[in-house]
Amino acid sequence: MKKHFLHFALSCFLILWGVVAIGQTQFTAKASSTKVGKTEQFRISFSLNAKGNGFKPPNLNDFTVLQGPSRSQRTNIVNFKRSEEISFTYILRPRKVGQFTIGAAQVNANGKTYQSKPFVVTVTKQSPRASNPNDPYSQASKNVLLRLVCSKTTAYQGEPIVASYKLYYRAQVGNFNFNEEPDFTGFYKSPIEIKSYQGKTETYQNQQFETAILRQLVLIPQQTGPQKPGNVGMTVPTGVPTKRRDVFGRPMTQTVNLNVQATFPTITIKPLPSAGKPSHFNGAVGQYKLKLAVSRNELSADESLSLKFTLSGNGNLKLIELAEPEIPSAFELFDPKIKENIRVNGSGMSGTKTYEYLLIPRYGGTYKIPPMKFSYFDPSAKRYKTLQTEEQEITVSGAAAPLGTEPGIASSTKEEVQFIGNDILFIKTQNTGFKPKNTAFFKSGLFYSIGAGLGLVFLGMILYHQLVYSRQTDQQKARSQKASKLAKKHLSLANKELQKGDNTAFYDALADALWGYFSDKLNISNSQMSKEKIEVGLLEKNTAPELIEQVNNILGRAEMARYTSIGGASPKKDYDETVTLLTQLEREL
Repeated sequence: MKKHFLHFALSCFLILWGVVAIGQTQFTAKASSTKVGKTEQFRISFSLNAKGNGFKPPNLNDFTVLQGPSRSQRTNIVNFKRSEEISFTYILRPRKVGQFTIGAAQVNANGKTYQSKPFVVTVTKQSPRASNPNDPYSQASKNVLLRLVCSKTTAYQGEPIVASYKLYYRAQVGNFNFNEEPDFTGFYKSPIEIKSYQGKTETYQNQQFETAILRQLVLIPQQTGPQKPGNVGMTVPTGVPTKRRDVFGRPMTQTVNLNVQATFPTITIKPLPSAGKPSHFNGAVGQYKLKLAVSRNELSADESLSLKFTLSGNGNLKLIELAEPEIPSAFELFDPKIKENIRVNGSGMSGTKTYEYLLIPRYGGTYKIPPMKFSYFDPSAKRYKTLQTEEQEITVSGAAAPLGTEPGIASSTKEEVQFIGNDILFIKTQNTGFKPKNTAFFKSGLFYSIGAGLGLVFLGMILYHQLVYSRQTDQQKARSQKASKLAKKHLSLANKELQKGDNTAFYDALADALWGYFSDKLNISNSQMSKEKIEVGLLEKNTAPELIEQVNNILGRAEMARYTSIGGASPKKDYDETVTLLTQLEREL
């Protein structure tokens, strides 16, 4: 009997202790993984089982914050008892290899300050998941890689180099995002516009890949010696086959956000040789031609003529400045009008640069404009070359220059203007509105009239602002309500194109459904629509991070399928996923 009583008392104590423990306020921290690769992203969450405020995150300087803090709040009702739960989530990527401590976060609740427990994250050079052949991340990493290719790894200072970000893939990939790029210290960089990603087949390391150049830059080195531009990291949604099949018997895939990274090769920059360097050399490197065109060689005083110097070729053209020509003092020289027609493409930097000067002669006579010299270094010939225009003779009809005027540098500039004929001004004889001295404006009739008018204007502005705000609110509400209807209309059209087998028209309608839905639901104008705007709008509405990630993936696949040959391998799967996604979002929003 006594033994049974002891068992009963112990059970009651444990139940009571459990109830008390459940009712305690707890602030905890957890990570999706505490062992990650250097290019792998992971999630950490700080959760509080009560209402709280004043969240203070720990120091995250050892990681790159890709997203967060995204806040989510949940209310639970169990046995008629209500409880609150709030969490703060970050998506991080390591900056370097090693062991790093994520310190304690703080939050205020019930008049107290709570701290989470610190924990350690181990970062390895290669993702631990890569060693597991059954892990989707491991399978994706074998099918996608990034290479950084430079047109040359040895160049002269000022010699352009073309750098390319090249993606190699053997699986379906979606819209990528760059999350790490070097600042190219020691280089002048000029981006090359890429209108579409043209896929090509290449063999790399005895394996066949589809390749696409994702980004290109023209780099012009400004410093000598070995240069290491740094790393490029990006996230590539990659399709990985699963063991499941759809209703038609086709293999199904899942999307993995694969993080890939590559390092620029070391580029050796040689100084320009000092032997044979002209005194007027100004840093031009490449191959160039120089032409001079004169609008007229005969004119009268106070007429104008133009000198047009055209520099053409390929090299560091954007960084070149032509010297000012030597002009006789009998001419007034105005600042040049500069026009550039420079192309930046996979061949480097080429085009023309034109300097057009306006000249106005002040005196008659015959004048000579001396030749202009331009020197550049030709890296192919490894020597300096000098170009020279022809001497120009200009004949001006009119009065000759006064005695004592030198034909060299001009003795005056166009800023020196004389005030002639205005030393005596007319005396005004009519009444111009003089007022008696000591006449006060304060408390006058005009004073009160102006005050009353300003008050009415201020009141009108308030009423107008309220009216505009009310209309905007009504419009926003109406747009939000019609968002799902328009999305269903576009999805219906997409389904028809899917049945016809027209993938291009299908992805056009699918993209219209997605962009139109988010434009109306989040009140974003068409001119400002972007994936970043959509992500910010969803975060403001406390949307779950998993749904936001799914939105980015499907938007990326739709856009890539519309404009490139990359993606669009599973239109039926994309359609079903879009329908499910919009249904979930409609419930949350």
